[in-house]
Amino acid sequence: MRNKKYVWPTALALVLLLSACGSADGTKSRAGGSQTKSVNEVLASGQQAAESQKAASASSETVDVTAASRVVEESSEAPVDLKGADGTDLDLTKLSATMVFSEVYNIMVNPDSCMGKTIRMRGLVAIYHDETKDTDYYSCIVQDATACCAQGIEFKLADNYRFPDDYPPEGSEITVRGRFDVYKEGEYKYAVLKDAVLEKVNTENEGETTAP
Repeated sequence: MRNKKYVWPTALALVLLLSACGSADGTKSRAGGSQTKSVNEVLASGQQAAESQKAASASSETVDVTAASRVVEESSEAPVDLKGADGTDLDLTKLSATMVFSEVYNIMVNPDSCMGKTIRMRGLVAIYHDETKDTDYYSCIVQDATACCAQGIEFKLADNYRFPDDYPPEGSEITVRGRFDVYKEGEYKYAVLKDAVLEKVNTENEGETTAP
């Protein structure tokens, strides 16, 4: 693909197309209208934030004190060793909401640095249904500390999981671990956690369970 322009499913749509909390040239998304109410609220608030940001940037005299203080707060956080005790290369569950959001964004912008690495992350399940292929795409979504922006990574469960019985419902909180990879469909490339394992699933009605 020209200029190595990557495309990230669901995840990046929440940020780049609607919330404008970050950007990477040429990115697109699978995101559709199948998100849960809570995720839709994130999208709506993100879009409002984007419009406000655009209006503010029109004036060179406008100073975003809140954004500046957030940058200072982020930079003051001590570095975290993301290596998991079980050998996981990047255990994002160790990070605060602000830092995990930033780390996922960095992974999306520079996917080559994570190719083949195992990643563990905690977030909400979002599902995008491709009607032309009659296929569901599952993503683990994380929000920043203010819950105004969201992004995440698609995951594909290992072969021992049965679809759809063993797949988590949309909107549930999960901890998922898988091997980071990039695949191509058409002219676009998508990030994914392959051979993923659900370590925990927490649904509103059923409570928390530990996946097999």
